[in-house]
Amino acid sequence: MLLHQTGLLAPGVFDDLQDESVFVSLMRLCYRRIALEFGCRVTLNETRLLEAHQFWAQDMERLRRFELPTSASIDQFEQVGHLVYWLRRSSPIVACECVEPVEGEDEGPRAFFLKYDSQYCALVLGFELCAFHCANAVGSDFYASDYQLDRDFAEVMCHFLKVKSVSPHALHLIFKSLFADPLFAVRSAQL
Repeated sequence: MLLHQTGLLAPGVFDDLQDESVFVSLMRLCYRRIALEFGCRVTLNETRLLEAHQFWAQDMERLRRFELPTSASIDQFEQVGHLVYWLRRSSPIVACECVEPVEGEDEGPRAFFLKYDSQYCALVLGFELCAFHCANAVGSDFYASDYQLDRDFAEVMCHFLKVKSVSPHALHLIFKSLFADPLFAVRSAQL
């Protein structure tokens, strides 16, 4: 897990993210941590992060008030779907530079990151938040490290996030499907 020491992967993080200063500082830390994995440094636009926060918080409030009024809380997949959508839409990375040379290694991963920096960071944030919450769910016998983001999946998702229209609701379903119990359909069919 790339983000295990950032403070993002913690119980109650969605409540914490409601505070815009917490949101901005956590996003800044996470984006920089992800970029370092590729030997890169990113410059973020704080105004764009604040816009992402504002739109995400408004979506969560609307969901609480109108779409899910009888539900006790919004699940992590719904929150992550909207969060990834607004982070991707706001594209907070305004500059990305290589700070470490890649010697004797495959340039492919770095080239991929340089092409999809904002989309990849948003995807990793969402994926790791879902993995953390699924691993810490009551009755789970998984650890967050059991969940790995598949490279082919990441490449396709980043392409879609960059050049296609992907709604927050579609992202909600994508994340929910990634972490679904494989026996859910079998159990549901037996009801």
